[in-house]
Amino acid sequence: MVFLTLRDFFVKTLTSLLLALAILSVLSGCVTTSPSSSPSSDKPASSPPSPYGGYDSGGSSAPPPKDNLSGFAPEYRQGYTEGCESAKGREHRNAERFSKDADYRMGWQDGYSVCARRLGK
Repeated sequence: MVFLTLRDFFVKTLTSLLLALAILSVLSGCVTTSPSSSPSSDKPASSPPSPYGGYDSGGSSAPPPKDNLSGFAPEYRQGYTEGCESAKGREHRNAERFSKDADYRMGWQDGYSVCARRLGK
């Protein structure tokens, strides 16, 4: 009879230990730390990437557009910017590039049409 009582004791103890281990595992999975929150980090916070994809004005005095053009070629981005400025009433268009550079031409046309639509033209 003593053997059954001792056996029951070990089963209950083992069950309790396994339950406690499972609870601790769940709780420890909820604790996270951010690598940037470490106090030993001497690096300054970096600025977010430009939404213009490293916009290069290419000599244009027009400001970059407020649209995300990061996946487009620099020629397209410059054409888009100049087309948008043209829609606002100030003509910005390089006639030679418009006739010879397909990316610039497409960007100019897209920029003009998007900005003209926003302005209600």
